Amino acid sequence: MKKRSIGLMVVLTFVTLGFYALIWHIKFNSEVRNTTGEGPGTGLFILLSLFTFGIYSVIWHYTTSVRLQKAGAQDINPILVLILCFVTFGIVPMVVMQSSANNIATA
Repeated sequence: MKKRSIGLMVVLTFVTLGFYALIWHIKFNSEVRNTTGEGPGTGLFILLSLFTFGIYSVIWHYTTSVRLQKAGAQDINPILVLILCFVTFGIVPMVVMQSSANNIATA
């Protein structure tokens, strides 16, 4: 998994008006799939995200958090990520998941 700067992720998401977040989701999905061997392929991920009007995004955040736990992330709680999807605007779950991925990458 690729280690990314959390601060730079937040800044780029705001500066690009959310476009960076879309790219991050696609790349992160691919990295988690390559690491764990589980999850949808990139094409299916994009199609499900578009055609479910964001509902799949919530499911994806939860299931990807579970996959990160299986990959060795001790600091992530899938239920918390699920709650954050409903309470925040989506950038906080990204930060939590990337932080866990950074910990896996350095381990």
